[in-house]
Amino acid sequence: MKLRKLILLLPIIPLLVNSEIALAQITKKPIIKGNCGKQKCEILFKKLSDRYPEYTQKYTKECPKNQIIGLRTYPGDQNKKVYFACWEAKKQKNGDRYGSPLGALPIPGNESKFLTPLPSDTPYTKYLEEKYGTQIKKAQFQCATKSGNFNLLISEDQKSIQLQCYYQAGVTLIDSNNDWNSDGEAGRGAGVDEILGTFPIDKSYK
Repeated sequence: MKLRKLILLLPIIPLLVNSEIALAQITKKPIIKGNCGKQKCEILFKKLSDRYPEYTQKYTKECPKNQIIGLRTYPGDQNKKVYFACWEAKKQKNGDRYGSPLGALPIPGNESKFLTPLPSDTPYTKYLEEKYGTQIKKAQFQCATKSGNFNLLISEDQKSIQLQCYYQAGVTLIDSNNDWNSDGEAGRGAGVDEILGTFPIDKSYK
């Protein structure tokens, strides 16, 4: 009787070993992989989900259920970012795995270093930070999630400033050693610019 039960269980074992994706689909929880330094990526993802649910939910929605969310931190990264990518579950015949960037979030406790700075070569930077501090910080955070940089666009009549975040989109990543981290790019995508705010210039400032 015991031998018969063992024989019946044998076909089930491979299904259990490879059921991670199927289980994630049933529970609607994303599969998290990657390299997050001294802490597990699953724990870091949970912390970021508690702090920035609108962003982690967005990244999860943009990564199909049959694919994997990869997290990556870099020990020497001065901006203290956690980079998110969506990876294909299956590798190519040559062993490569393709993916796409989803965005970035700050390592908890390093929010101030995460923000994208305003250009330092314009007199309007100090004005914007002093006059519209809260709105500017919100835009700096939003641009940082896209790993972008800023331009300040001054209207011809010098009555307003547009805060332009420019970044790269549509990049195709390659993981060549099966660690769920990018080892290069198969395609650079295209440059994108986005206006994150328009701010009036006080007459007294001119």
